[in-house]
Amino acid sequence: MAKSDAESGGPLDVVIVYAFDSSTMTAAYAKVNKVYYLVEGKIGCFSSNSMISYVYFESSNNSCTSGKIFARERRIIIGGSTTPCTPNMASGLSEAHRMIGGGEIPAAKKGIILFFSDGLTMDKNKGSFFFDGTTDYVSKWPVYTFIVGGGGEDDLQQAAELRTIAANSPGGTFNPTPVPDEPQRSVVFSQEVLDTILGSTQDDETPPAPDSGGGIGLVTMKKPRYSKNDVALSSADSLTVLLELNAPSSSGKAGSREGLDLVVVLAINRSREGGEAKLSEVKKAMEFMIMKLTAMDRLSIVSGKTDHMYGLRQCPLRLMTPAGQADLKDLVAGGGLEGSGINLQEGLMEALGVIRGRVHKQGRAANIFFLTDDSQVYGGDALSVDPGEVAVHTFGLGRKAGHELLKNMAKKSRGGTYSFVPDDSSVCAPLSLMLGGLVTIAAQDLQLTLTSKGGKDVEAMAVAAGVDYNYKQTASVNSRGEKEITISFGTIFSGESRRVSVDFTLRPSNNSTRFNATIAEAQHSYTAQHGALQKQPPRDVLIRRTAMPTAAPGVDAARLHADEVRRQQAVSIDAATALADAGKLEEARYRLQDMLNAVEDVMLDDGGKMVAALRAELLQLIKLTASKELYDELGRPYAFAAVSSHGCQRAAAKGDLLLELPPVAVSLYVTPRMITHLAQAQKFDKDPNTPVPSADEDLQKEIAADPMAPVAGALAFYLDNAIQSLKAIQKIIAPTNN
Repeated sequence: MAKSDAESGGPLDVVIVYAFDSSTMTAAYAKVNKVYYLVEGKIGCFSSNSMISYVYFESSNNSCTSGKIFARERRIIIGGSTTPCTPNMASGLSEAHRMIGGGEIPAAKKGIILFFSDGLTMDKNKGSFFFDGTTDYVSKWPVYTFIVGGGGEDDLQQAAELRTIAANSPGGTFNPTPVPDEPQRSVVFSQEVLDTILGSTQDDETPPAPDSGGGIGLVTMKKPRYSKNDVALSSADSLTVLLELNAPSSSGKAGSREGLDLVVVLAINRSREGGEAKLSEVKKAMEFMIMKLTAMDRLSIVSGKTDHMYGLRQCPLRLMTPAGQADLKDLVAGGGLEGSGINLQEGLMEALGVIRGRVHKQGRAANIFFLTDDSQVYGGDALSVDPGEVAVHTFGLGRKAGHELLKNMAKKSRGGTYSFVPDDSSVCAPLSLMLGGLVTIAAQDLQLTLTSKGGKDVEAMAVAAGVDYNYKQTASVNSRGEKEITISFGTIFSGESRRVSVDFTLRPSNNSTRFNATIAEAQHSYTAQHGALQKQPPRDVLIRRTAMPTAAPGVDAARLHADEVRRQQAVSIDAATALADAGKLEEARYRLQDMLNAVEDVMLDDGGKMVAALRAELLQLIKLTASKELYDELGRPYAFAAVSSHGCQRAAAKGDLLLELPPVAVSLYVTPRMITHLAQAQKFDKDPNTPVPSADEDLQKEIAADPMAPVAGALAFYLDNAIQSLKAIQKIIAPTNN
């Protein structure tokens, strides 16, 4: 069910006018057909009473044909009515007026006419009944005019006529840029032109006001860890520093997290073998997801229709109040998602159109779930779409999905993950895992900036090699000649960490005696509910320089070695995948076994969690490379999901969520809420009648398990501020040589 008319601004009544001869299938006719389907998909989510009409002319029999349907239900109101042309039909404008507000709805609240010309209309055709009187017609409704080209007429003449037609209407405009060949794939035409005309920019419900708690301590920085206790004084030396940002495992109250704006794209090909069963699993997963969202979250769904492959909005961004949840559960259970596969590029573009058309953005995190069992079989290129700052989480359902494409779609976005869902397995579990993170977003726009200090002593500063980080990195030199590295992480979930190892190369120091050298300053920042940038107190990266550095490993060496192994695991899996793709399965297994041996050598005082997770991942992948058939069906997508997970330090489903494994073995990066969601989803899978705990109940359970979590971040912030103040006082009283 859609929003009420009062909520959405009322139903739209849109008429598409083919203002040219449609006797034959011309390029212009094909373009406007694509626009028709595009508009149908956009307005279908406004109101159940929104309607779309068409008017076209055929010179072969001097006839005018028009028709009208309810956009959402595709139910015919006026079906293909053909009449002889009569004087002054104004290229279909008079017929368009008859279509607006007719049928079952006595009067539309908003009528719009989209008028498309190929240059063979108006003044050049006076005397032809259909075209006669076009430029003199005064419209009651706004007329938006477009050029589709193909007529060979003088473009200036055509533009002048189209401007006149638009000017003779209230609020109409002429769009001077010709309609592209693939309008549904054009960001400018689909989102900037059509969405503005149709009012899609108002297509979101007003969310509750963001919390004004200040956002203090939502993300904290741990004390830097060093690969060495000290470094050489009078000669060049190097070291690695591990920096770690953490978000507390519980924010303390539901309103203090970021509000979620989630668009789910469903590109399910139900005509394929097993498609009906897969669609049923997807519906069950959607029902669970709807129940886990709250009144501060908004959800929109994009899917396809059976007769074309465009991505269509099934509903606007609905607040997940009890009424909103009930409406969307009805939509999922009913026929709203009964479409076929869609063009992946167009589905992604439509989802981004929902996000970019929002009016209410402050304190809200925009994310996309993209579920498909298909590849790019309908043309287009989903990788050509720029997601900007929107995280795109892709889910490859079964062996026929384009897993490599989906992995790269996620990687192109900031913080997006790729998850694999094998055939005949639960869709609910992997969706619940990621949703458990999205409903606990602690902060957005998280950045870490390192600035070199110590004059010219720092020769080089670079992020350590290893996993191909799915983060934006920039390196520059500031006006003071200091080196700067900025790493942009995007969002961070409660309970997540972000670790970055940085390699430093130091020149010989001019100092003659040992001293504590500040080689860099690390500072992180983020935005919280109120939207203001929160710059946190900087931390000094401090190392002792001495004439006789110790040869023994530093006290943090084991931790840095473990993180190096973690990063290297992703590199090894990538290399093994390349070998397996080339048919060298045995060599791939050897590469994975070598990595397993390196993992077994890690000695870490974390209760074995990291080793257990990395080991379980490698053992599973070794099993899945036992044969080409097994690798192609399960091993390759498993490897893609593993690399995606390591690349953004975020949990992703790899196809093993139904195995009897402890949560930490499923992923190194799972958070408490993810574990909770996963356990609930597995129960819901077995019995959909099982009561699903609310988000507030989940939160209270986390607080009971860790009562200090809600205040841990703020406490750490104020303690760190106090420590930095004391250090500043110490420098004034007893300055160092640095």
